[in-house]
Amino acid sequence: MLSVLFDLDDTLIHNNAGLFSRIYPDRLSDYHQDLVNPQIFKQAMYDGIRQMISKTCIAGSLEETFDRSFYPAIGLSKESLSDRIADFYTTEFPALKSETTPCPSAQKVIAECISKGWEIAIATNPLFPFTAVQQRLQWANLDSGMITYAVITSYETCHFAKPQPAFFSEVKARIEGFDHPVVMIGNDLHDDIIPSGLAGIPSFWLTDSKDPLPADLPEGSSKGRMENVKTWLKTIESITPREPATITSLLSSLRGGAAAIDTIVKSVPQTRWTKKLNEIEWSITEILCHLRDLEQEINLRRVKTILQQHQPFVAGIATDGWAVERKYNLQNGFEALGQYISGREELILLLENADEEAWGRMIRHSIFGPTTLKEMISFIVDHDNNHIKQIKKQINTCCCSK
Repeated sequence: MLSVLFDLDDTLIHNNAGLFSRIYPDRLSDYHQDLVNPQIFKQAMYDGIRQMISKTCIAGSLEETFDRSFYPAIGLSKESLSDRIADFYTTEFPALKSETTPCPSAQKVIAECISKGWEIAIATNPLFPFTAVQQRLQWANLDSGMITYAVITSYETCHFAKPQPAFFSEVKARIEGFDHPVVMIGNDLHDDIIPSGLAGIPSFWLTDSKDPLPADLPEGSSKGRMENVKTWLKTIESITPREPATITSLLSSLRGGAAAIDTIVKSVPQTRWTKKLNEIEWSITEILCHLRDLEQEINLRRVKTILQQHQPFVAGIATDGWAVERKYNLQNGFEALGQYISGREELILLLENADEEAWGRMIRHSIFGPTTLKEMISFIVDHDNNHIKQIKKQINTCCCSK
């Protein structure tokens, strides 16, 4: 079983990225020229895009980040422009199809992945709204209405953009990719290949360049043309590379896991967050309260102790009973989610300031025995993924039982 992440532009569709990136802002700003000077509009767009690209905090989607920068700069509210922007994507954006052409060899690779039962994710840089990505998939003859994608990235649901490694970890977490190999296919060395490698994901660099692959990419990474991808995927499937986690990939996974949880739970109405499948399974609200308390009362305290002591002792703590004792299902799940993310941000800041010696420091754990900070952080990443699967089971079962 594989999960395959695909870039879109110049990977699944031929696109003059430079020309497209000029025409698109021109068309959008001209469409609003009766309300905003086009130069002011475009500058506000570029500034908002820069804010999205540089975002490293978990809290808030890229759309929210863009909105905070863009709308004050043009002096209009989002509400006043929402219908106009929706009309643009319905009436004007489709004309940009003429700047693109489908890639038949990419369609064959997608068909091969489908025949194998592999998960497919569209990991395009999420600087566009979903409707724009959806239309470009149609232009590539890879319509999301005809093909089931595990994830399609867009600025409404993503918390990070390329080239942040956390972007790839977030997509990986959303498709529960920690349980089987995940790979990335893209054409851009600096936006796709290097950052996905930093996230611990093997990649295939689509290129005719004679330049060698960077030496520190994960095992199994390769390069070549789209026609070579099917053979590479078979190789990857057979060797199932399992790279030892690096500090960078663990930090990326801490961000990506929390971001994925934020996106997944917000995909359903909060009125369903307290619904339980049975007396044993936790509700979404109970899971979020558990994650919050574990992050704030256990993970943060443990890491602070580890960073302050030599060979510290860490006691195991039973937390399963807290759901009943603390009456999680009567608490505010949305507030718990925000507090969990705040705790995770604090944890990441502590870890980013820790040196390599601290990451490798020996710890005496009452359950796991001798371990290290690095290994304990990997346990947190695994814990995130277990609850992602639990949340998705809760959501999928509730949807099916309607």
